[in-house]
Amino acid sequence: MRPGEELPSILLSDMSAPIYLEPRSKFDEAITAIKSYRIVYSREKILKVFMECDGMDRDEAVEFYDYNVMGTFDGMDNPNKPIFIE
Repeated sequence: MRPGEELPSILLSDMSAPIYLEPRSKFDEAITAIKSYRIVYSREKILKVFMECDGMDRDEAVEFYDYNVMGTFDGMDNPNKPIFIE
């Protein structure tokens, strides 16, 4: 998608679709449950993905998670945003 392009109407109209972390090939292993159209992720498993796949140490992974993952979803007004558990 290019800057200035509109989202396809199918994406705008489907608020019942769960929101997955991408790329799914990496983050699906961090899913612990699916609850009412919401994906439940394990924070520890996400950190493990960052460390194993992206070569981060634990401190880097925690900082990246806090800023990029939690920062993305904090304040999001979508009822299907993911749930993150400790």
